[in-house]
Amino acid sequence: MPLYAALTRWLLGDPERAMHHFEAGRRLAGELAHPFGVAQILWIGALVAQLSGDLEKVQERSEALTCLRQEEGIAQWLSGARIFTGWLLAEQGQAGAGIDAIREGTDEWLAASAKLIQSYYLASACEGRPEGRGAGRARRGAGPSACNG
Repeated sequence: MPLYAALTRWLLGDPERAMHHFEAGRRLAGELAHPFGVAQILWIGALVAQLSGDLEKVQERSEALTCLRQEEGIAQWLSGARIFTGWLLAEQGQAGAGIDAIREGTDEWLAASAKLIQSYYLASACEGRPEGRGAGRARRGAGPSACNG
């Protein structure tokens, strides 16, 4: 599956191949006209962009997820888009609004019984807090102590 290959390639330190897999997955999902598949690959693309610190691509893919959700009614991916949007707000200095959006999106995500990436989303909320700033730029999650308080 191109979406997991994209994430795996990024984690292995090969962002160029990660983007190759992302684009291949996006083309395939579009050719198959499969909205859930399009949503999945957009989500992975936003995640890889977030891990890479590419705010523009995170925003682009989050907005595409939001539009797709409105068109197709795929609620889980709206939650993911809301979380990425919250992260963007925090990165742009709007920590309070960002953390609120991340928490709201995480609550929605968990309400759908989707726990696979829960710890990553919670770490994103921690990054938005003043004591957790910089964790994303260092390419590592904020520890639990960053969330205390």
